[in-house]
Amino acid sequence: MNYLHNFCKTYFERRYINSMLAKPFVILSGNSGTGKTRIACKFSKQYSVSIPDYSKSLKDLCKYILEHDYDMNGVKLKSVSETAVEVYNTKNKYICISFGIIQEYIDWYAQNGIASNPARSDMQEQGKYDGQSYSWDTTHIEKIAKFVLDYENKERKGVYTSNHLLIPVGADWTDNTKILGYFNPLANDGKGEYVKSEILEFIETASDNPEIPFFLILDEMNLSHVERYFSDFLSKMELLDYKENSEPVFFDIPGYGKLELPKNLFITGTVNIDETTYMFSPKVLDRANVIEFKPEMNDVLNNLLETSNGDDDKIAEPGVAEGFMQLANEVRSGTIPSEVQPILEGIKLILESFYKELEKCGFEFAYRTVKEIRLYAIAAYKTAEGEKPTATEIADIQILQKILPKIHGNKKQIGSLLDELEKLCDENQLKESLSKICQMKDRLNRFQYASFI
Repeated sequence: MNYLHNFCKTYFERRYINSMLAKPFVILSGNSGTGKTRIACKFSKQYSVSIPDYSKSLKDLCKYILEHDYDMNGVKLKSVSETAVEVYNTKNKYICISFGIIQEYIDWYAQNGIASNPARSDMQEQGKYDGQSYSWDTTHIEKIAKFVLDYENKERKGVYTSNHLLIPVGADWTDNTKILGYFNPLANDGKGEYVKSEILEFIETASDNPEIPFFLILDEMNLSHVERYFSDFLSKMELLDYKENSEPVFFDIPGYGKLELPKNLFITGTVNIDETTYMFSPKVLDRANVIEFKPEMNDVLNNLLETSNGDDDKIAEPGVAEGFMQLANEVRSGTIPSEVQPILEGIKLILESFYKELEKCGFEFAYRTVKEIRLYAIAAYKTAEGEKPTATEIADIQILQKILPKIHGNKKQIGSLLDELEKLCDENQLKESLSKICQMKDRLNRFQYASFI
């Protein structure tokens, strides 16, 4: 587990990584400029790998060739549809050639070499299509296939993609098109075309590489209403089952089809609270670990004298990213290590008293919260170096990150509740939660209203 300890140098970083292992959605809150985005990027780059990537499908490549008016060994494209291309034949008329037949020739050349041509009779016998399809204009099919294969081989060399992506959220994110893309009915000569977003392509790549973690960072996530653009993810995340051979979860996107929500996608959202942002609803907060980042004064001022050493740009050692993904799968598998059982029993006793007080004001937690606290406890136990965490320590952090963020209201609504929670924290020695409750009480006394963020 050394690859975890290289990152977990601070108490805050350990909370972040355990939260990410327990649930692949973490919200980092704090004042602007405190380094929330930097810490998220630093974390993801600890597990950075370069993945060979050539994202153009045969259809997309043909569209690209058409747009740039390329001559494919003497063949010119007229149009590209969902299933075929139209080209000019020797009589300057149009012929239609399916992608399936072109791909069969591409595969043949890839296996046998581009210098020779397959016998038409062999392709007719071995191919998937009716024999007549191969005799319309074999010369054109051969030229297109050779051009595509040669072009792809050149393009694939040195083309890599990363497993981390930083996307700044804008105030114009009013629906999910910024996340999942959209169908443009006017494109492709009125035939329509699906326009993929950068995030959708990132998700596709994650699905193709399930053994590697992919980190998506949504910077300033609450510049727009989160529920408007992120509701699909909030719902689908709850359907993911991390047990081995469990059924995949898909987005059903009009104009695109089915997009799998991969289990190796980890999402971090950074948030600021000012006059330009929106508050989170309980629906969002309930589905994430909320970590408030408030650096100490000395850490802030010492940064005046420090410079970056460039370590953030290093590629992870072989096996490190895969090791993180393996650990995440172990934590979320549903198996409780026998050593963690006593810890969970201790956490249960602490949560019982909190539940009774929260229920009086309508802030009680439910199954999802308890499940994610259990997963956090397993993650904290597995990543601990040296002395293992106690039930009190884990309960303290999870009350802070999973329960307190949903408490908000005026003095009449939550004044007495915060008083009672303060007593419980003091009795159970929950130092982090006690500190936050005192901050909320101070804010309540000053402004007659308080919330976690």
